[in-house]
Amino acid sequence: MKRLFALILASVTANTNPAVKTATDVPWQFNVSEVSKDGHVVHNRLSFNCVPGVSSVPKQIDCVIVQQNLQEPTPPSRGDQDKAISEMGDVLKVCSENFGQAKGGEPRHETEFRAKIQNACKAKDRAAAIDAIRAVAEVESQTCKLFSVVLRKTFTEVDKDTWISKEDPGICDNIKVTSTLRRNRDFWNYSEVEVATPSKNSLCHGISGTTHFTWDKAVTAYDLKCRYVEM
Repeated sequence: MKRLFALILASVTANTNPAVKTATDVPWQFNVSEVSKDGHVVHNRLSFNCVPGVSSVPKQIDCVIVQQNLQEPTPPSRGDQDKAISEMGDVLKVCSENFGQAKGGEPRHETEFRAKIQNACKAKDRAAAIDAIRAVAEVESQTCKLFSVVLRKTFTEVDKDTWISKEDPGICDNIKVTSTLRRNRDFWNYSEVEVATPSKNSLCHGISGTTHFTWDKAVTAYDLKCRYVEM
């Protein structure tokens, strides 16, 4: 009796609310990870959480997308470190001139790295400063950086298996990005196609290409090449 009542209620709800669809009909909630072009592991994951959009004709969904991008370090060799330090010349002088003040608008991780180097520069002599800089570089070479970004996009249904979002180019009208959700069996994959043309605005440099994300690699077991994670 309870099962029959539940089936009747579900049928009535679906008939009275055309926006209600099953999970496989509409990409409401799902996770995808970036697919690399050369086979290496990419730690770039997107989590989608979508709700019915304002427009019902054409059908639309409004999605909040949480991006988590983990970047592994590329440890420099001792030779690279020695070369970089030798090119600094007078280490203590370079420290006082280049690492004293933060640059306007620089990313937080650069500001924090600047502070670490500045502390190393408080050493009493060149040898001590070099040792301190090496210590900072050693930690940085073992640190993965996790970047989290929240995006919002509206997708329009173009057929029962495809939803598309075309972004407003804003100030960079030379860059056009088309995002696509496409059904793959009972799940959804995601792709971004960027088309960029030359621009006189230095802030509007783009590279044309396609980035693919897939559901079947949303969680990948992989040993990270780092001892620390910076968030």
